[in-house]
Amino acid sequence: MKRIASRLLLRSVLIAAAWLAAHLVGWRDYTSIISGTSPTGGTVTVLPLVLGVTYGVLYFGAMLVAPVLVIAAILLLVISRRTV
Repeated sequence: MKRIASRLLLRSVLIAAAWLAAHLVGWRDYTSIISGTSPTGGTVTVLPLVLGVTYGVLYFGAMLVAPVLVIAAILLLVISRRTV
């Protein structure tokens, strides 16, 4: 059970680290694609679209999936200690 919990925690850290890296690089500016505007001011090309969608997926992963994985790991450890 500890091995599964540690894998869940590792995955949550990797998701959060990927989002943080994308945020620090500045991909958040590319999420303006969602409202139909181009971050560069010109026509929308494929690269800003991919970067904006990637940032959005990483953001939702870091804000929704990573905390759920942490809670699941904690519950798994608590349940495994009570059953032993």
